[in-house]
Amino acid sequence: MNRVRRPPLQHPLALLFDRAVDSLCVALSDETIRHYRGTVRNFLSYLGADHPGVQRLDQLRREPHILGWMSRLHSQVPPLGTTSYIIRLITLRPILNELAWTEQLPELAHLLRREDIPRAPQRLPRPTNWLGPNSFLNSLISSAAKTFRVPRKDFHGHSRPSRINSCSRNSFAATIWVAMSSC
Repeated sequence: MNRVRRPPLQHPLALLFDRAVDSLCVALSDETIRHYRGTVRNFLSYLGADHPGVQRLDQLRREPHILGWMSRLHSQVPPLGTTSYIIRLITLRPILNELAWTEQLPELAHLLRREDIPRAPQRLPRPTNWLGPNSFLNSLISSAAKTFRVPRKDFHGHSRPSRINSCSRNSFAATIWVAMSSC
């Protein structure tokens, strides 16, 4: 898939953040690197638009910079999904930790806390339909019936595969049903 190349971000902190992403993403996939770079671009775009006075890392504060960015993520239109919001926060946090280490600014590591990241929404598994026409049990029986073939000789003595009879197939289904219900 061809992605549109965006022009480089013009922000005084862009080079430092790019080096931090390069350091973190040495062994990561291209898609993961793209997420990290997108998060950095989003954060620095916010800083450039809402806080143009931030020119150095030591000027970054939790309030208003980090919390303001989090608020902007929540209020954007169209709304950002909870999982996407969590991913943005999770990707910015190690970048800030890396910058804290490389630039010797330990307060950067505490700007985005673990408690700031909400829990992922819990999804219940889809219920399994055991007995309908497209049920799990019927598909299991049909796939098993396809694999259990009995060799048979035709009039000329050649082997021809033949499926087991339906009586055997039904007893096989009963065996599967008993085995599954005992679990």
